[in-house]
Amino acid sequence: LIGFGIGAIHLWSGQLEIAIDQLRRLTELDPDFPLAYTYLAGAFIENGDVDAARATIENEAISLDDPLSQAAVAYVYAMAGERDKARSILSQLESSPVLAEALPGQIAQVYVGLGEEDLAFAWIEKAIQSSSVWLIWLGVEPTFHRLRSNPRFAALTRNLNLPE
Repeated sequence: LIGFGIGAIHLWSGQLEIAIDQLRRLTELDPDFPLAYTYLAGAFIENGDVDAARATIENEAISLDDPLSQAAVAYVYAMAGERDKARSILSQLESSPVLAEALPGQIAQVYVGLGEEDLAFAWIEKAIQSSSVWLIWLGVEPTFHRLRSNPRFAALTRNLNLPE
């Protein structure tokens, strides 16, 4: 977990090469740690390497079948232009009331990847309404850089007392 935290902090701070190196080493040390793969894929996306992100989530040696990982996989597919694959996973997540309530932030991320800002904001609002712990990362999660120029995003972070 410490190694993962180090990789995540580098990802969130925009130090992508360091994040990729750290998360890649973590996948070698613990090949059964799904978060390492999903965050590594996210770091590749932010670094502009969609093919590496896709290869990371499609690695047959790992299991990314938990709902949190599936949301990350859907985001990678969305960013890779594989909208049907992303929407298929998204449909599964949204059709389960338990998962939809537990993962509003992650569902919002998939909508960001699909370029559907209104739906992304709707799911962020659901996260706010449910007091999701995930909201503490809203200001640093690179996925949401794509929304930062939208005045609604600035209003959300201001209302949540998050740094801009």
